[in-house]
Amino acid sequence: MKNKLSLFLLGVFLCGFASMARAGDAQCEDIQTGTIYTSTTSHFDCNVAPWNSGNCTWWAAHSRPDLAGAGITGNARLWYDNAKNLGFSVGSDPRVGAIAVFSNGEAGHVAYTMGVNDEDSFNVSEMDAYKSFGSGGVYYATYYPNGDGTYNRNGGSTRWTLRGFIYNRLFVPKVGQHLCARGKGVYGICWDIVSLSNISCQGGKNWEAFPNDWELESAYVVSDGRYCPDDGGIGGSGPVSESPGTPPISGSDNSGSLPDLVMRDVYLEDGDQRPVTRLHIGEKGHCHMSVINNGEVKARGTFENRCWVSVGDHFDGTDDAESIGKEDMDDLDNGQSRVSHEDFYASEYPGKRNLVGCTDASEKVMESNERNNCNLGDHAVLQEYRFEVWSNPNLATTAIDIGGKSSLAVGEAFVVSSTTANPGENFGPDYVYIGYFIDGNYVGRNQIRRENMKGGMNKTESLFVPGGIATAGVHEVKACADFTGDIAETNETDNCMTLLVNVKAPVPPSLSITGLALAGGTRHVFTDDRPDISVSIGNAGGSSSPVSGEVFISEVPFGVEKIPMGTFQVGAIPEGGSAIGTLSGVSFTRLGPWQLTACLEGNAICASGDVVTVESSHPTNKHMDPALIMMINRHRQERYEQ
Repeated sequence: MKNKLSLFLLGVFLCGFASMARAGDAQCEDIQTGTIYTSTTSHFDCNVAPWNSGNCTWWAAHSRPDLAGAGITGNARLWYDNAKNLGFSVGSDPRVGAIAVFSNGEAGHVAYTMGVNDEDSFNVSEMDAYKSFGSGGVYYATYYPNGDGTYNRNGGSTRWTLRGFIYNRLFVPKVGQHLCARGKGVYGICWDIVSLSNISCQGGKNWEAFPNDWELESAYVVSDGRYCPDDGGIGGSGPVSESPGTPPISGSDNSGSLPDLVMRDVYLEDGDQRPVTRLHIGEKGHCHMSVINNGEVKARGTFENRCWVSVGDHFDGTDDAESIGKEDMDDLDNGQSRVSHEDFYASEYPGKRNLVGCTDASEKVMESNERNNCNLGDHAVLQEYRFEVWSNPNLATTAIDIGGKSSLAVGEAFVVSSTTANPGENFGPDYVYIGYFIDGNYVGRNQIRRENMKGGMNKTESLFVPGGIATAGVHEVKACADFTGDIAETNETDNCMTLLVNVKAPVPPSLSITGLALAGGTRHVFTDDRPDISVSIGNAGGSSSPVSGEVFISEVPFGVEKIPMGTFQVGAIPEGGSAIGTLSGVSFTRLGPWQLTACLEGNAICASGDVVTVESSHPTNKHMDPALIMMINRHRQERYEQ
């Protein structure tokens, strides 16, 4: 069993008031731009005193009139469960067009999803009754995941607790039904947007066929008629064509002695045509379809049997369904049945799947009952056939590293890297998440797409920890593959790897002056010379900041006053390191022997250096025999030392 993370979430001030009355506000002003938005479906208040800045529930109902028309109510934090009870599909993955529901605070918050980005962040439009986002009106923001069910808005510090997303209502079309749409209402499928009343397609005006690629998820009611009505509701000019590879959703009852093709049996077979409910990834299978003619007469000519495989427990009428082929049948007598087998190979990723089989898929045969050709919908003889594609993945952490270091300083930023391997087979979820922990506390995550972590693959990812570790001592840095527990593995014991890191308390610098002399080692200068003075500095402690100092001279042997000669500065000195500070072009104007002294950090650290003899620059002195000069200086030095 994988460790579960405890979530510690911050409460925030939120917007999602429900209207106390069903009437609500028909219009709502964007006070940032002055734009007036009109909704004929929202029964929520736009303005909530005293803020009067726009209510998130009003905007969400305006953006999703199908939710408003279905009667969604309550504060924002209740929308997820209320929508689920109304028959809407819900989940945790962001989708364009979904309503994001946050459960923070008493009221909660809802926002309309406009786009989905990498790393599972998503873009929204939203309102906020409390003006906590700014001046009020419509805002456009991005929510970034933290990996623990919370999100940060536009990089802010507040953690928004995601309850989930409300998708469009899951709609499974019935065989024999046909979709018609109000010409000026995207969501008006056999629904009067203006009056919010259910009306018949046959009685409506300005109806038109929806395009074949429209996702059938927002429908309230559909027509059972075969044709779309003309203006006036008299009926259309013919059947709406279906795109190849899409299960037929039209059909009707016809009069007279006619055949009746029925999909009597649909199930999954393995490569040996044995009934099964599971296939291994990539394994060959068959879609078994048994067709019978329950009509009064023979079904003449050629008709098509087709099978679709789709992801999940249900076929939802979208492009998710994949046609795996067709087989033609000819001349099926009344009472006669026949079987067809369509070959296919299980997908490369595991998960739940279902089969949908249809006879007369291209609708070439006129039948007494057009509603029972598929194992789909309320009029089908059978229900959808569900099966599982399985595999044996194994996610393991094989390496963890913090940039080659074995120790850190307190608060030192670092990068932790981990290598994840999959010695098993492909897994089903879109991502595997790599969690990082310091002493058991979650600090962040990486995500790896399943395409980059197929069986036999490995990948290294890194996470920057800007705040480092706050206390000294030995600490555990851990990386765990699939820390969210989304993937069932053959081995759950090799997901994590721990690195022990020694975190050291900061050591103060220990500076000292180790040398002080004229450049070149000379101890004799003339008044017109401009020598350099070098100060050698050592550091026996921890790293220092930049070091500044000053050089002085004192008269020998009786001088007490320190005459400043100038200042110098060196950069930071590392632990055990050294540096040399230089005072350039020093002018000695007074004759005699002088003691060099240097001090660091505002005279906190001082040390004496060489004694320097200063001679006049008179030509007699300047041209004196160097040996004589050395003898005189030595004599003066001896007198000084006595």
